[in-house]
Amino acid sequence: MERLDPRVQRTRQLIVDAFFNLSKDKNIDGISVKDITVTANINRSTFYSHFGDKQDLISYISKEILIKGQFKDIKNQDSIDEETLILAVQAISNLRTRIFQLLGDNLNIFKTYCEPDIKQELTDALYCLLVKKHGDKPRCFIEATFLSWGIYGVADVCFVSPASCNVPISSLISNILDNKFISL
Repeated sequence: MERLDPRVQRTRQLIVDAFFNLSKDKNIDGISVKDITVTANINRSTFYSHFGDKQDLISYISKEILIKGQFKDIKNQDSIDEETLILAVQAISNLRTRIFQLLGDNLNIFKTYCEPDIKQELTDALYCLLVKKHGDKPRCFIEATFLSWGIYGVADVCFVSPASCNVPISSLISNILDNKFISL
């Protein structure tokens, strides 16, 4: 992996910090490149030498700062079992908490930007585990996608409405794995 020049790292960090600082007082959609450059005390040309536009910056924050490495514990598992699923829900919950701490009221807006990246990273992690156990079969990707979106949905509900998650996640996952669903 190629290391970035420390000056590039420092400038990118200034830009990211400016974005986070602005997001505390302003709606993300209302933050302009000019706002970011003034807050970071850099020229617009410096911003554009690092990022194509504000959307590119948001994508960088989502993928490289927030999501990167969040699912490494899952990738280190031997297979998909109860522990893996609990780790996945915890990783998403921790990620949501971190985004909320950084962006506060902008959580829901930013969520729309990074939700696809989160689901993709989790899908990739689960896919690797399925391939490790079953080989590269066509259904592995579909199963990984099914699991990741379900896990994301459960973590989302528990974050948004903790009262609706009155059952510990470990019990919920255990019941699902044991086919102990609520009778309909």
